[in-house]
Amino acid sequence: MQLQRLDKLVVVCCHGILLDDDATFEDARNHERWTPTRPDQAQFYVKHIEKGVEIAKADPGVLLVFSGGKTREKAGNRSEAEGYKRLAEQLPDWDDVKARTETEEYARDSFENILFSLCIHKRVTSDFPRHVTVVSFGVKYNRFDLHRADLGIPDEAYTFAPVDDPLNIDDAMAREKEAIEEYKVNPYSIGGLPAQKRSRRNPFKQKAPYFASAKEPPEWFLESPALWQMLLTR
Repeated sequence: MQLQRLDKLVVVCCHGILLDDDATFEDARNHERWTPTRPDQAQFYVKHIEKGVEIAKADPGVLLVFSGGKTREKAGNRSEAEGYKRLAEQLPDWDDVKARTETEEYARDSFENILFSLCIHKRVTSDFPRHVTVVSFGVKYNRFDLHRADLGIPDEAYTFAPVDDPLNIDDAMAREKEAIEEYKVNPYSIGGLPAQKRSRRNPFKQKAPYFASAKEPPEWFLESPALWQMLLTR
């Protein structure tokens, strides 16, 4: 397969680390198999995986990326993305997409899910995608639309693929409202609360290695190359 022909990116944003290396797809619906343990969310993680694989299977021009870092010390040397991919390998359609699937194992928040996945696409295909699809909870639509705009991705080059919502929707909406207000003030999540959260979600003090493969920003990035470089090396 000529990976250079892949001109579309599908990002499945990961929300937890699978603790059981031998977990089946059905096992993974149990929140106790994950950290952090979120009883109102974990059962939907497998649906996000299914949606990402479904979109990738339907379009041979898609690079599928599971994005999520090693965010919990309790989980040791496991990333969110690794667990999602391991579950994806159990799906009947896996053989159709496995050569076009990557893991992004450094993202610590939703902004980095997109930013770092763009870099994975650049590394794999030698170019940035002409279209980006994000798979996540429906309640996160506004947050990801902010990220999309802040990264200069045109609306016509972007799709949000919502998959369910946490069962405790009131709490989820309250968290989203707080996050959106913070991102409006701090769109690149460089300082403030986003930076504090990223620090907590980086127990092993890892540094994302993407600068070397993505020095030049995408042509649709509205800010300067210097800002792009700063984002990748923060």
